[in-house]
Amino acid sequence: RWKHSRKGTAPAFSSNHIKRMNRVCGEELDRWKVEVLDPLADAGRSFDVGKEMIHLTIRVISAAAFEYDISEEEVDDFV
Repeated sequence: RWKHSRKGTAPAFSSNHIKRMNRVCGEELDRWKVEVLDPLADAGRSFDVGKEMIHLTIRVISAAAFEYDISEEEVDDFV
């Protein structure tokens, strides 16, 4: 039984797939820093870390697992 499950999930953890997911995570983090964090820091504004991390996590999962560029409106639907 475990063998069947392992065969089904193994492709998701191939070396190439892990490298792609790592790259996507880095890209999403860089995007968040430039588009969200830097402007807030430059303006001296505070922000809700929990909310931002939830938004970032949803964007990373969407891009890394599903290769889907989720919109902010779609992210808001999850939150």
